[in-house]
Amino acid sequence: MKNELIICIVERGKSNPVCKAAVQAGAQGATIVYGRGSGELTYSFFHSLNVDASKEVIYILIPETLHQTVFSAVCKAAEIAQKGRGIAFAIPVLESSLDAIAQPE
Repeated sequence: MKNELIICIVERGKSNPVCKAAVQAGAQGATIVYGRGSGELTYSFFHSLNVDASKEVIYILIPETLHQTVFSAVCKAAEIAQKGRGIAFAIPVLESSLDAIAQPE
């Protein structure tokens, strides 16, 4: 069985609907990590307090057969079609522990 990794990057605090949509579309779950973009502007407020635009990176490992369903659900939930909302992409996974689970020894 071939697998792929869907990666979705959204603004901080926006990952819950994306994860829920992925699970409802057939994914087993998701992993969320926090980061910030290098191309982001730093906003300066009162008393030289700087606030960086934070991001959440969502990793969703799925069987290749679920690609269209899960990817579409993720893009819709993240509102990717709207400019500045985020990005989603998928990459093939050569090997994973899902392969060992799916095929009995």
